[in-house]
Amino acid sequence: MTKDGTGKHTEIVNTLLDLQARLREEGVPDAVDDVITIPDAASPASATAQPAPSGGAFAPVTQLPTSGAADDRIAALTARLSRLEFELTGVMAKIDDAREDRIADGVVRLEQRMLHEIASQRADMAMAIESGFQRLESTISEAWREAVAEDASEKPTTS
Repeated sequence: MTKDGTGKHTEIVNTLLDLQARLREEGVPDAVDDVITIPDAASPASATAQPAPSGGAFAPVTQLPTSGAADDRIAALTARLSRLEFELTGVMAKIDDAREDRIADGVVRLEQRMLHEIASQRADMAMAIESGFQRLESTISEAWREAVAEDASEKPTTS
């Protein structure tokens, strides 16, 4: 993984693209796209309808689906949905891992920035303290010299 977390991102994108490609290869189970006709009250009820003439303006007429076919289709869709949910769980886990990695990387960067700022403030404080001590030392030396000078001027000279 790279420092900015793009390795996990690339892995997730590739996983999603692979999943999409597999779905396209499998295709969607055939749906009942044919037109279904319901017999008129005048015509005898039959389970099959007659196909439309070829080249006609209407779609071919097909037999009504049985409940067994619908049950099989629902079972196939349910199985496929379960498999896709399972695969999606893996993708979501990778996304969560990538998110946690990015958060961890962000925390590390923040910690480093804070440590740098603290070090900088410590250096500034040390310089300020050093400057204060130098001023204090200079003031004390000056006061000492003034005191010595005053003491020397107040003492009578003996000759």
